[in-house]
Amino acid sequence: MFLFRITYNRNYEVYLVYKPTLEFLKTTALTLEFVQSFGKQHHNRLKAKDKKAIIFAPAKYVDDTTLFNLRIEYCQLPYEIYRMTK
Repeated sequence: MFLFRITYNRNYEVYLVYKPTLEFLKTTALTLEFVQSFGKQHHNRLKAKDKKAIIFAPAKYVDDTTLFNLRIEYCQLPYEIYRMTK
């Protein structure tokens, strides 16, 4: 999975899951395995700094409670990106 940290401030770190191909956008989603791995790597640092992670991704297959517990907020990529990759 292509994950980029695109910016941060005192409250959030913002990440992007993206590859500029239509196939990637149609088949990629945040999964439980991915967010648990991400959480293991980043949870303690985010908690120590009282931050949350915002992850922009094509889709998600994880419930909101799990994301909340890992200090992750999910945002869906805008549909315009799909049109731009055609």
